[in-house]
Amino acid sequence: SKLRPYDQLFRTGDNLFLLSLPYTESDVAEMVLKRLNESLTGGKLTLIDETEVDLTVRFGVASIEPKDTLEGVIEHAEAALESTKKPGAGIVSVYRHY
Repeated sequence: SKLRPYDQLFRTGDNLFLLSLPYTESDVAEMVLKRLNESLTGGKLTLIDETEVDLTVRFGVASIEPKDTLEGVIEHAEAALESTKKPGAGIVSVYRHY
């Protein structure tokens, strides 16, 4: 209910997901992900063996520039995600093209 009908979520690894937010500027994507985090934080995830684990999330945001490849955008998002693991970092990090 927090996403638009044309947004798409893809699983890219065991604990990694790619969320596509077409027609969205990176600052708006950052706001969307912060709201999504608020709705997920404190939640529980029930595993197949019925074990409950706390749900935690971190987000890396990258926008697509005309010269970018899909692989390049994913690398940028992963770099932004990695920066959320630094002490004092927030749960959402935006890759900036400079």
